Amino acid sequence: MLNNEITRLDTEKQSDDDRAERLAAELHYRESQWNEKGKAVNDIEIKLVTLQSEEHTISRDIERSDVRIEESGRRLIRRDEEIGRAQADIARLMEEVAGFDQDLTAARNEFNAIESRKQETNRSLLE
Repeated sequence: MLNNEITRLDTEKQSDDDRAERLAAELHYRESQWNEKGKAVNDIEIKLVTLQSEEHTISRDIERSDVRIEESGRRLIRRDEEIGRAQADIARLMEEVAGFDQDLTAARNEFNAIESRKQETNRSLLE
């Protein structure tokens, strides 16, 4: 009887030891998976922080680009205004030059007329 009890207890102990080994192996496997998933989560967190930083940088770049585009638009408007003023000045100066040309033509004609009278007068005196 005592032998039967010892045999039964040895069998239970062996069964419990086998079960403990299986559970230890399962625990080791689960810990290994946990560590792998933890590494994956850490890698993902690093990538997330990197992407958030890149997003912030890109947002700031876009804001600066928008400001530059607005400044370029204002510069173009100012240049168009300056071109308009320059064209108006050119038109005014061309009118002045045309007036000077008319005055010069009138002065040349008057000079030629005086020269002609002078030559006629000189011919009359020489004759």
